[in-house]
Amino acid sequence: MNIQKLIKIKSQRNILLFKGDSFDINFITFVSKKEILDKFWMKKIFSTKDTDDITHRTINHWDTIGLISDDRKDKQKWRKFNVLELVWIHIIKELRKFDFSNKKILNVKKSLIGLKANNNNYPLFEYYLSVALLQKIPVNLIVFYDGICEIATKSEFETSRYFIGIEENFINIDINKILQEIFYDKDLNPKYNFIELSKKELKIIERIREGRYKNIEIKLKDGEIKTLRSTETIKNREKIVNIIQQDEYQTIKINTEKGKSVSIDRTKKEKL
Repeated sequence: MNIQKLIKIKSQRNILLFKGDSFDINFITFVSKKEILDKFWMKKIFSTKDTDDITHRTINHWDTIGLISDDRKDKQKWRKFNVLELVWIHIIKELRKFDFSNKKILNVKKSLIGLKANNNNYPLFEYYLSVALLQKIPVNLIVFYDGICEIATKSEFETSRYFIGIEENFINIDINKILQEIFYDKDLNPKYNFIELSKKELKIIERIREGRYKNIEIKLKDGEIKTLRSTETIKNREKIVNIIQQDEYQTIKINTEKGKSVSIDRTKKEKL
């Protein structure tokens, strides 16, 4: 069984978001094509009529208070939006449904702009929009009560909640749904790849989560998990007789230094 490497990224809310190998691969691809993608994201091809039920008056008000920006040199010309701006307008609409104040929505905007990859100045907002639009991977924007937000794939969020938990309640905004509303003539339905784990696979994850073991070995036969070996280091100088009596199937290795026992490596064998 291949256990995907998990990349820990510290979020703005000091929680850890776990991302797999695919994040590194996809992000490198995104960075390499960012110049091309920017031309798509930044092209102003939408007008006020594409904002559905948002009136010109409301748009102008949002401009005045800083929720959206207006880079027109000639204010007499019709206002145009690029994809990023139109997605953001849809996000504002969703937040208004939950009675978010303008101040909190401004906090969301600031937080969203500030989302960057570790050691990289490229914006995660554009990256995840690319993932949702081009790869049809489910992407969610989660917003906390004070406006701090995080964006990630549905799989990344579920993995993070499973391993560490996110204790606070939050609003979950479906980015794929917003993109589908904007590009209504295209099929942008996300691809959900749910894999149900077996009891044996869950047992392995349980061992990993315990955090006690320095090595976990899985043996397969005909593609089926047969045995699980978990190795831990015991440094409390517990009597070896007591250690031997704790498990029926185990291998014990005594580590010495200058003729004295300093630790014991115990490998437990479990038939699954």
